[in-house]
Amino acid sequence: QSRVGSVDAWYRWKPLRGGESSSILVGGQLFKAQHEFAVDSDLDGDIDVNDEAFETAPVGFTAWAQAQFSRPLYFGVRWDQADFLGNDDRDRRRLTPYVSWYMTEFFRARAMVERTWSDDPADDGLLTFMVEINVVFGAHPTEPFWVNK
Repeated sequence: QSRVGSVDAWYRWKPLRGGESSSILVGGQLFKAQHEFAVDSDLDGDIDVNDEAFETAPVGFTAWAQAQFSRPLYFGVRWDQADFLGNDDRDRRRLTPYVSWYMTEFFRARAMVERTWSDDPADDGLLTFMVEINVVFGAHPTEPFWVNK
């Protein structure tokens, strides 16, 4: 059995003059969960009402900021931190700076570097470089491509 709750907020600032080519966005999201895991205590291969259970209450959040320096160019950074689902005494943290370039309202390229710190030795110290390309198919967006994406 699992229950998850979340709350998020963001704020956008644009100057009165030159607001089409500069802006700042900040935001965040907080997650809180409660998980109940059944344990096959009699080792019969089935989970039944006589078996034990344990609970975890992991918490996680993400916070981010993005600045627009020209119509097509955005720089941002994101911080993620979350407890492990099966053990809320352990966690994983990530820092991800990125740059986004909007070539048109239909095409965006983003490059990012992600650094991970984790209580899981397989993830701890992980450094990942990613490139993302988004292409919009279909109806034209309602705003020009330089408006706060």
